[in-house]
Parts: sequence; structure tokens; C-alpha cells
Amino acid sequence: ILQRIEAFVNSNLAGDIPLESLAEIASMSVGHFLRSFHRATGSTPHQYVLKQRLDRACALLLETSDQVSTIAQRCGFSSAAHFSAIFHLHRGRTPSAFRRGN
Repeated sequence: ILQRIEAFVNSNLAGDIPLESLAEIASMSVGHFLRSFHRATGSTPHQYVLKQRLDRACALLLETSDQVSTIAQRCGFSSAAHFSAIFHLHRGRTPSAFRRGN
């Protein structure tokens, strides 16, 4: 089940990933899925999706010369400003500083 969830999330990072869709993939109610996912991974689905988005963004920052706003969009963030704020909060520096420092 976790492999199917991972594949779905990675295929849909640019768009909305509703909790209901994840629960449906797991053939569980939303409540049961939340409890089971947390027990299996130690994180919430939201935390997991955010980590996947940030990991993809890091890869794109290092592997492409795409603008930060383009990367933000490709990774499912609502705006470049939102992406930069979340990136800084979780990675300790802005996307541009991360790109320059690696």
C-alpha cells in the first residue's frame, strides 16, 4: 500500500493531493488511513507530501536552471513566495541560497 501511495504522490506533486484520494488508494476510510499511515511512517500524510515536494524541489534546483517560480509550480506550491517561505523553514535557507551553495 505504501508503494502505491508513494507512486501516486510522486506522480502528482504538481497538483492537489487530496487526503481522500490517498485513503481511496489504500482502500480505507480517511480516519483509518490517517492512523495507519502515521503508525507505518511516523508522519502525517501532509508531512510526507511536503517532504516529497521539498525533495523534488531540491533536485530541480540543483539539476536545472529553471526559475524558482517554475520549480515552485512544478512541485505543487501555490506561489514562489509560499515555496520560498516553506523551503526556508524546512531547509534553513532560501531556494536561491540552496542553489548557490551546492
